[in-house]
Amino acid sequence: MSDMNFRNLLGRGRKLLGRMRLDESKDQSSGSYSLLALRLERDLARQTKGRSILVTSARDDSAALEATVELAWCLAEDLGHTVLMVDAAFDSHALSNELGMSDKAGLSELLESSTQAYAALQMRAQPTRHERVAVLPHGCDHGSTIRAESLRTLLASACEHYDFVLVQGSLTIDPERSLAFGSLVDAALLFAVEDASTIDDVARGQRLLNDCGARRVALVLGSRLQLRVPAKPEPGS
Repeated sequence: MSDMNFRNLLGRGRKLLGRMRLDESKDQSSGSYSLLALRLERDLARQTKGRSILVTSARDDSAALEATVELAWCLAEDLGHTVLMVDAAFDSHALSNELGMSDKAGLSELLESSTQAYAALQMRAQPTRHERVAVLPHGCDHGSTIRAESLRTLLASACEHYDFVLVQGSLTIDPERSLAFGSLVDAALLFAVEDASTIDDVARGQRLLNDCGARRVALVLGSRLQLRVPAKPEPGS
């Protein structure tokens, strides 16, 4: 199955985070994303802050893009959470382009700023069609070095005000900078597509996530029929 076929099977965040529900018989992936959202809510128990998740794809960034918007919709619509999606796919800006926000300032400008208070984050965060989902576009990337302290401050601020922060990263384009979030998030999801992602793709993705310091890594396999989700994210798996 090609990656494009995989894209066509998904509800695309209920038409990019609108409120319309698709016919379940035609959108067989919707129930699986709802199940994944439930498991993330259960396994990443909230304490004093929101939960942060790095979403990546073993081969094609389109799978990570789809997973980010699908999960955001399920977390917000089905479970009532507030969600911030962060476009951390350096050089591709896939999420920003998909949502028509490629001209908006966002992550890059915040990381280059000396102040990262919540007010600054909210100035850059853009609303979506769903009132409980916002997005931090990528912004204009000048190739600056990413400082761990800047990422930590930004993520901490986001988690103070959103129930879930979904960071869409890339393992294929400039992975070193995309995976800078890896050691800071609560968990990382690696999406693979049957008959498209190879064993080598998956092994490379798991190695990159482990090497970047991700504490909990879960592999999610997508097929024409469903997403098969592991029982819980395993540390360093």
